[in-house]
Amino acid sequence: MKTNLVYPRSNQADVTEIRRHLGFHKIPVYEPYTFGINEARVEVPKTPSFGDQALATACAYAEQCASQSNLRGFRFMILVDETGIEVPALNGASKKLVAPAMSDDEIISRTLDCMRKLKGFERNALLVSKVVLIGVNVDGTVGEPLSFRGTLEGNIRIKPTKKRIKGHPFSSIFHATLYNMPLVDFYGASQGHIQKGILSHRGRALEEAVPVISKLMAN
Repeated sequence: MKTNLVYPRSNQADVTEIRRHLGFHKIPVYEPYTFGINEARVEVPKTPSFGDQALATACAYAEQCASQSNLRGFRFMILVDETGIEVPALNGASKKLVAPAMSDDEIISRTLDCMRKLKGFERNALLVSKVVLIGVNVDGTVGEPLSFRGTLEGNIRIKPTKKRIKGHPFSSIFHATLYNMPLVDFYGASQGHIQKGILSHRGRALEEAVPVISKLMAN
């Protein structure tokens, strides 16, 4: 029985990156509309911790699949990811860099403003990605969620790059020190990056998940 991996995100930059990365491992990625999966209602705690959004979204779409009788006989794996940023010099204030309904420009401006007095190693930052997987069996039963974590060390640039990726404000102001390249250059990169081990925070989380995904899809 084929397992269909579904990625319920509307941001096409995300969809493209996920498809490129998992495609390197011969794992096809589908969007919900492919199977007629209805939009799920996602409920997140009022004061969410990092990863709660991804978990809530994955659970909501798994339950949505389970509730639709027209999907019986199909086996799904729901994959959702979430990204956060940690800046040690801000003493825990990193969480305040992003707020609901903020635009990309507002997030960039707030981040650069909060860090305007920081220099050198004080501008060090860590991007963190969490990937959540939940399986839905042919009879509609839902499995337990599995989570995987990936990180990327770097620093916050003084000025953003001219190139921007919509929906990814940190991509233009984060510089990955290990590869000496801005995060924005990870987007749209060829699969050669994956082959060479040049991975973003999300790529690293996906690499942790790939063996599990492959095993589940082979069963």
